[in-house]
Amino acid sequence: MNGMEKITARMKDDAARSIEELNEQTERELQRLREESAARAEKEREAAAERARLAAQERYERLCSAAEMETRKMALAARQEVLGETYVRALEILCSMPREDYLALLIKLLRAAGGKGDEAIALSAKDRDAIGQALVERANRELNAHYTLAASAADIRAGLVLVGPECDVNCSFETLLALSRERTERALLSLGSKDLEQIVEEQGGAELSCQFCDKVQTFTADELRAMIADLKARGK
Repeated sequence: MNGMEKITARMKDDAARSIEELNEQTERELQRLREESAARAEKEREAAAERARLAAQERYERLCSAAEMETRKMALAARQEVLGETYVRALEILCSMPREDYLALLIKLLRAAGGKGDEAIALSAKDRDAIGQALVERANRELNAHYTLAASAADIRAGLVLVGPECDVNCSFETLLALSRERTERALLSLGSKDLEQIVEEQGGAELSCQFCDKVQTFTADELRAMIADLKARGK
């Protein structure tokens, strides 16, 4: 092999080594790019999975909150329904009292109203015709007052309205029962769900005396359970 052939052979060998090195370098670069791409894809996948998890958690919490609110609404509706039935029953009992007991109760209401004793007494149209004058005479006698019978009937079912020159005092059974029921309900709710459950288990219900008519208000087991459900829905 002469000198020129040696030079040519060396150039071919150098070129082959350069090509091989270039191929290896290219392969390493491609491998690096593939690894970086795979790493980015994994990070994006993890980020997408985390976003999906957070979205699912947020949706779950919203659903739980909505379910809890709906439970509270249902418990409140059930409680209001049973208490409404109790209110109606109590009003019916009061409206069907014997005449003498009814007059005695109205006298008691007049005494509790704290008027000056010279107001007009307004009754329902039915009571005005049936006991109006008798009530005024008895009240003036027993309370040493100067009440008069109002010229017109009050828009109430039973009880009375004390009409004064400056303001009226509503002592209708509807109003007093509503106030008494609210106070009684608040008293029961203040006991908490555990004590109410114990009352249901041991007594099967609750009885409380009305402050204005001395009537005993009875709360059945179902009524108490409705209160318990509402308390538990509120975490009490």
